[in-house]
Amino acid sequence: MNYDEFVIEVERRMPGRSREEAERTLIAVVAVLAERLDRDSRRRLAAYLPDRLKELFPEKAATANYDLEEFLSRIERRANVQGYAPKDLALVVTKVLGLGLPTGELPGILEGLPEAYRQSLIPKPPAKPGRLGKPPVRG
Repeated sequence: MNYDEFVIEVERRMPGRSREEAERTLIAVVAVLAERLDRDSRRRLAAYLPDRLKELFPEKAATANYDLEEFLSRIERRANVQGYAPKDLALVVTKVLGLGLPTGELPGILEGLPEAYRQSLIPKPPAKPGRLGKPPVRG
């Protein structure tokens, strides 16, 4: 995906928001994620991203070590989008990042993060329809 496609996909998942807000959200989440990922994971993710997003990845910087609350707080400050919880902004962007990566690559890139991060950032698969409410089949 190119940069504009990433922005369009984020905007599409933020109904009623401007392209500028979608772009700020994309940049904020990718930048904060890049700070928090280890060097190998940063390289893996950056390899799939357009140059405008690759620029957000500190090549030689050490991995920042802060908890999920601080991670989300940084996203909130940088994105500056009213009416969305920072966790929702992070999830919107990671869903879009997943579209631009080979299937299954994003969870592998995020596996070095603490469990709380992965639970917040990795989109849950849709629930399978259950049999709840259907009478048992008797034969």
